[in-house]
Amino acid sequence: MKNKPKVKKPFYKKIWFWIIVIIIIGAIGSQDGDNKNNNSSLDQNSKTISQTQQEDNQSAQDEKAEAEKKAEEERLAAEKAEQERVAAEQKAAEEKAAAEKAEQERLAAEKAEQERIAQEQAAAQQAAQEQAAQE
Repeated sequence: MKNKPKVKKPFYKKIWFWIIVIIIIGAIGSQDGDNKNNNSSLDQNSKTISQTQQEDNQSAQDEKAEAEKKAEEERLAAEKAEQERVAAEQKAAEEKAAAEKAEQERLAAEKAEQERIAQEQAAAQQAAQEQAAQE
């Protein structure tokens, strides 16, 4: 028998070639599916982040509005307290002025009374001297 050289099959007719091709195609297909899932997941994450940012912004605006409202209330309370303090000071000043006026009137009345008493005493002394002079 003559050794005939073996004729080799072309590589594309061998089973191992087709197994490798199927594995490669499957790998490519699964990566494409993962990318779609990843993109979908990224879109959901982006939406969630966007919603969270909007909620944070809304919360910040609400807090700012509440802080401004509280500051306005405090300002109004301070103004009211200042008005009450000024009114109390005015009332105290008026009471002090009234007390000083009453004291001045009392002193004037005392002085007038002392002058009247002094005049009466002087008149009595004069009358006594005139009576003594007549006797």
